[in-house]
Amino acid sequence: MKKIFMLLVLVLAVISAPFATASAAQKTWDMYIPEDLDYGYWAYDELDDFINAGIIDGQVVTEYDNELDEEFSYVYIKPEDSITRAEFTKILVNALGLKMEGTSKKFPDVKETGWSYPYIQTASSLGIVNGKLDGTFAPNAKITRDQVAAMIYRAFQNNIEFKSNGIAFKDVTKDNFAYDAINKTSANGIVKGYGDLFKPHTFATRAQAMVMIHRALQQESVDKPADSALMDVVSKLNNDEITYMNALDKAKLTDLYNQTTTDYQFAMSQDNVDMVDAYNTEDGSSLKIEIIKPFTLTVLSSSTHFAKVHVNDFQYKVTSTFPDGNFSLNVNGSNTAYLKKMEDGSWKVYNVVMDDEQEETLADEAAAISQN
Repeated sequence: MKKIFMLLVLVLAVISAPFATASAAQKTWDMYIPEDLDYGYWAYDELDDFINAGIIDGQVVTEYDNELDEEFSYVYIKPEDSITRAEFTKILVNALGLKMEGTSKKFPDVKETGWSYPYIQTASSLGIVNGKLDGTFAPNAKITRDQVAAMIYRAFQNNIEFKSNGIAFKDVTKDNFAYDAINKTSANGIVKGYGDLFKPHTFATRAQAMVMIHRALQQESVDKPADSALMDVVSKLNNDEITYMNALDKAKLTDLYNQTTTDYQFAMSQDNVDMVDAYNTEDGSSLKIEIIKPFTLTVLSSSTHFAKVHVNDFQYKVTSTFPDGNFSLNVNGSNTAYLKKMEDGSWKVYNVVMDDEQEETLADEAAAISQN
């Protein structure tokens, strides 16, 4: 489940002071919450994770509300729709942060001016895509499940230890070009079938394709980060955030978020930066955040490109004072920080998910304050 709490969101969500909105050029946090992805959907966690990490963007639809005389934008990812060969290639390249290596094939139906050109060229240079027998790529053709398995295997074969004996699907024979790929990826649980059938020639849905990539990403074991490198980022984010918020230092807070966050979490952090303006020392407004119990960190998982770090039992007290009143809130900020490897090799937090029990308690306390 997506949680949107960060330190100052916890504080200012329960007060009525106005704050600035993010600039129009910046992707705001609501653009990471698809309208067509429900919590109960079978692939919710994987798709939510991909959109938080900026691997997929979804389709933005702008609608005009006549009554309010205002435009509103919504994001859709259409998980049950089919996915094209070009779209799948783009997601795969983005997920792995792939770059061109060597030469690539020139496909007559992939124009240099097209949006998919750089992704297909990158995948081709790495041997992930080969095209059709007639020399075309068919970028707009719907991708089949066996094609998905083949591309995933080629993309991950050097980063994952694949087992040799997979599921013996009745409808996947040795004359299928993806036989080995389906065998090995199924052995690792990356692809799954329908009982003893794989349905190799069935078009993959967007959800199926992205879940397969997501499973593979969790199994990468090459060049994994040191636990200390991951914990340093999370520790800096949590400690410095409190320091700069107490000082109401927007410049340092902005720099901190630029250094330690990305994608969804970066978008969320901008609300914190803007909310600093709600405090004005001239009218007596103030903010004080006291650490009651320092946190400890535990690395839950790590792979070549993604990691999770748990912030254990982080307790602090927030006291906010305004001319028309004040409040105090005790917070247990235990959470899981999701990190990804950036192009320059650094690691940044792209999502922070509060522990379920702490989120429910905090929501109740915040609701009680807002009613007073």
